[in-house]
This record gives sequence, C-alpha cells and structure tokens, in this order.
Amino acid sequence: MTELIIDGTHAVLPQDFSASVKRENPLFTKNGEYTYDITLQLSNPTNASLYEHLNRLTSVTEVRSERSAVLIADNRVYCNGTEVITAWTDDTVSIQIASGNSELNYVIGGDLMISFLDMKETVPATGDYSPNEKTYPEAEYNLAPVYSDTESRVLNQWNFFHDTGVVPQWITDGVYIPQPYLCAYIREVLRALGYTLTENSLEETVFKDLYLCHTQHTSKWCEMLPGWSVLDFLEQIEITFNMVFVIDARTRNVRLLFRNEFFAGVTTLHVQRVKDEYEAEVDEEPDVEDAAASDVAYNLGSDSFWKYACLNDAIRQAAKYDTIPEDYEATDIDRISRWFREEEHARTDTIYTDAVTGRQFLYLGTVFDEIAKWPVYVMVDQFAEMKRDEAVAEVTSEIVPACLVQTQTHKYASGSVIYSYTVWIPSPDDASSSSEDESDMSLVDMIENGLSDTEKDSTSKSTLALAFYTGDMTIEYKGAGGSVVAAERARYPVPYIDEYAILPVSGTEQRRRYYKTNTVGASLRLQKLDELCYQGAYDIDYRNEITIESYDPNVYDPRMIFEIANRRYVCKEMEYTLDANGRKGPWKGTFYRINISDTEADVRWILSDGKWRDGGVWLDNGRWLDE
Repeated sequence: MTELIIDGTHAVLPQDFSASVKRENPLFTKNGEYTYDITLQLSNPTNASLYEHLNRLTSVTEVRSERSAVLIADNRVYCNGTEVITAWTDDTVSIQIASGNSELNYVIGGDLMISFLDMKETVPATGDYSPNEKTYPEAEYNLAPVYSDTESRVLNQWNFFHDTGVVPQWITDGVYIPQPYLCAYIREVLRALGYTLTENSLEETVFKDLYLCHTQHTSKWCEMLPGWSVLDFLEQIEITFNMVFVIDARTRNVRLLFRNEFFAGVTTLHVQRVKDEYEAEVDEEPDVEDAAASDVAYNLGSDSFWKYACLNDAIRQAAKYDTIPEDYEATDIDRISRWFREEEHARTDTIYTDAVTGRQFLYLGTVFDEIAKWPVYVMVDQFAEMKRDEAVAEVTSEIVPACLVQTQTHKYASGSVIYSYTVWIPSPDDASSSSEDESDMSLVDMIENGLSDTEKDSTSKSTLALAFYTGDMTIEYKGAGGSVVAAERARYPVPYIDEYAILPVSGTEQRRRYYKTNTVGASLRLQKLDELCYQGAYDIDYRNEITIESYDPNVYDPRMIFEIANRRYVCKEMEYTLDANGRKGPWKGTFYRINISDTEADVRWILSDGKWRDGGVWLDNGRWLDE
C-alpha cells in the first residue's frame, strides 16, 4: 500500500496512481531524494481541502507553502521532505516531493538570491580594533583593509603608532565594513535557510582563515555578495574546495565534507536479487565535477594584477623555459636575485623554474642605484590553472583569490606623520584592462599589453574574492645593509593570498623584495588546493557507468558502498516505481566501480550469535537484526 501524507493529512491517491522516486548521491549530482510529478484529483473532499488555497492564486510562482510531505510504500519511507506544487487545473494538482540535497538546492535554495535571506548584521563599534586581534572561530569577521577600485580609496583603513604596543588608530572619516570569514558565512547562509551546519571539514585546514573580501558599504551579511544566488554559492564552495554538502532530511543537519572522505565509516551493502542482464555505458567525457580528476582553473577576469600571476597560453607558448637548480647557493628567495645578476641568466625571453620551490620567475631588466646594478624580476604563473594527464572533465572556480594592490599605511609618532609603509591589500572589485594585438612583441610586452588567446566570460555577479587573515603582521623598515631599525617596526592587519608577497625596496618600485607571508604554507594556489583538498581521492571509474535492475526489497541510501556480484560499486542514482499498492517491478540503479580497501570500507562480519549482519538494512524476511 502507498500513502502520501501532506502537512499531516493523508492525501487521497487515484486508483491508477503511479509515481517515480529518484534517489541521487550528492557526491555525483546536486540532488538528493525527489519524485517526479504526482497528480492528485481535487474531486474528493480531502484533496480539495488540502489545496483550496490554489483557487486564490493565478500563477504557480505564487505558491510559497513549502509544506511537509512524506511518501510511504510497503511500510518503507521513500521520500520525506517538502511539497513542491508544479501545476494545477480546476480538477487536478501536480506536485513533487523534494528531500535532502534536492530540498536545499531546488526548493529552498534554487534561484533564491542571498540578498533575500534574513542574515545577521554586524555593526563595528567606533574605534574597535578587536575584530583584527582574533581569527575564526573566535571571531566571525575582521576589519582588515580592502581597496575599492570603483572609489579609488582604502576601506577599513588604519593609522598606527611607532610603539608596537599601541593599537592602530581608527580614521574618523573612513568607512569600516565587516569582512566575514568564509566558514562563518557558510554557516550563516545555511542557518538563514533553516539548516544547521554540524560539521565543516574546511575548518580543519589552513583554509579556515579565509574571509570574504568585499567593498559593499553594508553591515548586513546578505548584502555583501550582490548577484549571487544560494545555489551558485553552495555549488562554487563544492567546486573550489572539492567538497560536498550532505543533508540529513530528517534533522535538517548539514555536513560539509571533502570528497575524499565521503565514504569514511559508511556501511558496505550487499544488493540481492539482481537481474542477470545489465547495461554498460562508456563515456569518455563524464559529467562529473571532481577536481581531483579534472583540469582546474580560476575564472580570474582581466585585472592587471593577473597579467603576471596567471599567464595565458599564448604567452606560455612564446616563452622559453629553464631551471634554477636545487644546489644553486642558498635556498632562500634572495638567491633568485643572485641568479639574475649573472649575465647568462639575464634573459627576458625565458621563464625560470626554481627547483626548490617550484615557483617560476621572469627577468625584466636592471635598475641602478648608488652602489650596484640590481636585477628586476617577477614571480609568474603562481595562480595558473592545473592540468592533469588524464582529466575526465574541466572545472572552473568562480570563487577566486583577491587581486592585490599596493597602498601606503601611515605611521605616526606624537600625532604627526613621519612616513608611510607600502603594503599589499585585497581589491575585490572587477577591473578591465585594454589589450593590444601587436606582432613582434617581447614576452614582457605581451604580458603588459594583455595579449590574450581567449575571451573571458562576463558576469553580472560581484566577484567572490577570498584572502587569508591570521592576525596582525609585523611590518619592518630595513635600513642600510638590511638591518632592522627597531623603533620602526609596527603591527598592521595585512591579508595575503599566497606564501610569498612582494614589496618595493627603498621606495623604488622596480626593485622588489619577496617575503614569506606565513609559516604554514597557506596559499590559494591551485597546487596547494590540490595538496590539501584534492589528493587522496577515491579510485572511481567515472568513464564506465553500470546500470542494473534488482528486485531487492530494501530501500537503500545511495551514499553507501555496494557489493554487487562480488565487486564494489558506488551509486550515482536509484529509481523506484510505485503504484497504489506499493513498489511496482524492479528498481533501477546506476553505479560506478570503486577500488577501496577493506580498512576504508565497512567489513561485514558474523556476531557471536551466528547471525549474519546486513549493515543495518531490512532483510528479505522483514526482520531487523541490528536492533
């Protein structure tokens, strides 16, 4: 027998009732559990009472009920979620039921804009520097400086004193807007949608220190990402960090997991009564957004900051390449300067790869001072896309590192300005640069003039830019010979996006000095994301889909590991057909082969009572042995 319960009321199903229920694994799709259209007759009093409100509506877009809905057949729950009204006439109404990830993405999220959510508001207190003295999770936002390209000024700007014990000074005519930490923002978006984030694997990595860089003059969190929908935001989190949101439809709890830990501790289930025939489909380009098995790139736009930080293919093909060997003098970054002082290495047509760090450098020329001739060089391609030998797909992240601009911070003593420090700060605003198509240009000219082999897609969304913040950084002024002038050392909130940053030396912009921004290797380079988020991926054969049919009476969770004909599989989707009397015919499932060890998958075993455990599922005889 099949039952449909809408908002606590048993709906009357027609005698010829038929419905298909889809259960999809969020590891492979954005969906959870949902039904196709279910048509109900409005000629009986029960259904007419349930849907009497439809008489007052003129469009399906006006439906905002979001009532609970449960579909039960043979005493098993097939779908427990939210009712979605798709169409109606005077005599019938068509509904769908969405649960889990489907409910979040398409019912509650869908095209809903973040700006429409009821999110928190945080108004910084005048003169309060304390948000910069803590990091997540002790603080949910910071007041680090950010440069607005559209306004040509620094927001969240601070002056500071030469005494390192004095808190930087609030500028009375400045603009101070909170910059939420990414993990706090994810939690708040889900809370506003009615969900509770119970686990976030991102918080166990260096990426917990990432925050949203924005220049919106607002203290309301919902207004900080104009143009972004809930679905876009959640999908891009999954794409960028190779993660997946896992929804518990019953408790409305959410876990955000890395894909490479998705099957940790899950049960291995044995599918019974499988039909002998099956379908195998080979897809050389499977529709899978798995960064561990795909080429990955940032959608960086055309800001001038990215000219050197991410070279395009036309420039890479025009360049020559060489290596700075590991055994070349010292291993610190200053050895790069010594490398380019040697005449045979002063070549503007060659990109050199440092064998120690893997970083690439381009020689630009020289500049003279009173003592010596100094080489000018720049680090290139640190945010280049990541190519794989056997990529199954291409993924592009719309969440990008914040581009950086140089600005000056003012240093005070006794209330008067002495001098300024030059620092890099984030600039999340979109900016365009002109491009020229000229022949016979040098490698540097090609970069400077923006020679491009592709056109970037335009978007109406604001840039979702990220940077790290781990507390105040000590800024030092180095005198002659590189000695630090102790009295000229100060704290300042300096965000970063990579392990290395660059500052001009002695006020000359052409002379540059690289320094380490952090001691833990935190970076938004795709190589670092690959190391911390993408590696250790499951060995799943995405190119070969196996579709089987089974009369197994159990209702399986597609997020488990399945044993079919003595081989292990993971499920992409399952589809069940129900009629008024219950399940009808076999159910169909689409699976991928997975190579996983017994220590990673749950090993089935026999209890002391001699009864075989079935991983917490119903057995053929209807007994539940694991109670």
